[in-house]
Amino acid sequence: MLGVELPHEKAAVVVWTTTPWTLPGNSGVALHPDAAYALYDVGDETLLVAEALAQATLGEQFAAAKKMASTAGRNLRGLRARNPLFERDSEIVLAQYVDLETGTGAVHTAPGHGAEDFETGTANGLQVRNPVDATGHFIAEAGPYAGMQIFDANATIVADLRANGTLLRAEEIVHSYPHCWRCHNPVIFRATSQWFIAMDRNDLRARALAAMDGVTYTPQWGRERQRQMIERHPEWCISRQRTWGTPIPAVTCLGCKESLLDPAVARNAARRFAQVGADAWWRDTIDTYLPAGFACPSCGGTAFAAERDIVDIWFESGVTHLAVLGHDGLPWPCDAVVEGGDQYRGWFRSSLVTAAAIRGEAPYRHVVKNGWVNDEEGRPMSKSRGTGIDARDAMDQYGADVLRLWAASVEFVDDVRFGPNVVAQVGRVYRNIRNRIRFMLGNIGDLSPESIVERAALPPLDALADDYAAQKFSAIADAYDVADVHGAYLAIVELESGLSALYFDAVKDPLYSRAAGDPRRRAAQSVLFRVLRGFLAAVAPVLSFTAEEAWQAVPESLRAGAESVFDLRFVRAIGGDAAVEREWATLRALRAAVAANTEYRDFEGKAILDVSPEQHRNLERFGDEDLREALVVSQIETRVSSARAKDVSPSVTVVAAEGDKCARCWKYRRLGGDASHPSICDACAAVVRDLREA
Repeated sequence: MLGVELPHEKAAVVVWTTTPWTLPGNSGVALHPDAAYALYDVGDETLLVAEALAQATLGEQFAAAKKMASTAGRNLRGLRARNPLFERDSEIVLAQYVDLETGTGAVHTAPGHGAEDFETGTANGLQVRNPVDATGHFIAEAGPYAGMQIFDANATIVADLRANGTLLRAEEIVHSYPHCWRCHNPVIFRATSQWFIAMDRNDLRARALAAMDGVTYTPQWGRERQRQMIERHPEWCISRQRTWGTPIPAVTCLGCKESLLDPAVARNAARRFAQVGADAWWRDTIDTYLPAGFACPSCGGTAFAAERDIVDIWFESGVTHLAVLGHDGLPWPCDAVVEGGDQYRGWFRSSLVTAAAIRGEAPYRHVVKNGWVNDEEGRPMSKSRGTGIDARDAMDQYGADVLRLWAASVEFVDDVRFGPNVVAQVGRVYRNIRNRIRFMLGNIGDLSPESIVERAALPPLDALADDYAAQKFSAIADAYDVADVHGAYLAIVELESGLSALYFDAVKDPLYSRAAGDPRRRAAQSVLFRVLRGFLAAVAPVLSFTAEEAWQAVPESLRAGAESVFDLRFVRAIGGDAAVEREWATLRALRAAVAANTEYRDFEGKAILDVSPEQHRNLERFGDEDLREALVVSQIETRVSSARAKDVSPSVTVVAAEGDKCARCWKYRRLGGDASHPSICDACAAVVRDLREA
């Protein structure tokens, strides 16, 4: 061996394994082709081991061991070693995955018990042995271990290796092992016969790829991910070994052991299942499903047994479009499917492949990927770990609408976080929205359809607010149209913030201080009603209960026959107007500058504006009164400078307002014009006189 004469009759390849129960399935020993392997004389036998791991493998024997020869693993391919438990040989093969960090550099290979082992065995013509049945017990092929549960057999196998002198060392280690994600029990690997769908027969792969052309993907990169899943899809295994599920109506010829999936048998099974359920396959005799004169096409045999495989759940989910769509008023294909990112290789793919095979096109028009919900620390939600939160519990604690608003507040295509602190932040947004709705509802109680002011007759500030809201409503509707719920949420929050920070403050004085029927008050009420109607329609898809509750609080005369908020149509502006956005942004900036001063609050101040001629023309159209209300000040002084650039924002200085504070409207004005009301301004005195006369 390796060109040297062995000094002992005993010569062995040192292999290692963490699963002794797989040794009855051994067919080979895998070496790394580029690693150096050496023969070591250890006194009473000669051992072959990777040089890099020799000291760790031989332990105390290494110091006295004599290295006799060395060669690369590729030069040992094809040699044979005797199986330590059975009277048969194991062939030495090569594999790139052989690890030179742990073990011996020689890996026990059982093609029937692992994907890598199976691929290596198939590539090298190794016999695939699977001496384990579906219950996890050894069968007769396992010799003395037949009938033993595989994990119980570990200790017996180790004892037998020790007894026959082939065990170099055994020790307890802790390492990861495949477990069922649901029951957490260990999973074993067994090579068994399966049913497949051939992806390249009848151009199925190409047809599935072509069917993607008419599909929209959110996010857009999902298209490439889906394409990769189809292009790299191996032959699709559609059978599983379970004691529950939908059976594959296949039979096995008892004469030649040929498996048959015959259309006539399948149709008989479908009729039978429709009558009594699929469990009948496990109870009925096979003659129930065989057509008259049925015989095996291979050997002519007429004795058959029912196969016990079930249909893969991904195949079942992949044909749900045929069960659900195309009848009972539902179209085929559907508008959209929504699922997690793992479904590019799951449901999205299986639906596409089955639809392409049967109908030649995709079963959906839009594929939407959602992320996973994690806890506040970014850990996956898990009830077993105590980090899971049931949706019903969350609704009981926070309310359904707050939960729905949270869902809209996150980019649902990515993984998101959920927990008390996150919900508290969303709760504040919800309260702001609800308070704005209450403000609008509280100020339209005495508005009648006849007193609503048409858009063309509105004062400039009210018209601007009406146009601004309409443009935002359009943006919200456009976002909903493309399933961009998060975009709709952002536009809703922006609208709520914009109205609150500017318009709602600006109209409080005309709403509260003017006479009930004053044209200026009616104009503000009219805009509030139009904004409320559009706002409720915009938030209804997310805040369904809140929106419906608010709509029922709208005076019936203003509802115009719309019994529910869901009877309303989305408000859409006719084209976007950049001037509206600019004017709104200008007024908000001026209002923010006034509010930022710390000395004079609201009507206590007088605003001095330094503007360019063009800025002055733009502001002048609002008139002194509307501009004062927009900035919530008692007076405005405008200084126009031709030297000031038009693209430089106006500067704002706030000084003390002139006059005295009106006890009714709180503005600073000349008081005492009406001797009967010396503490209020002339405008308020006129309203009070009218109220008394009424």
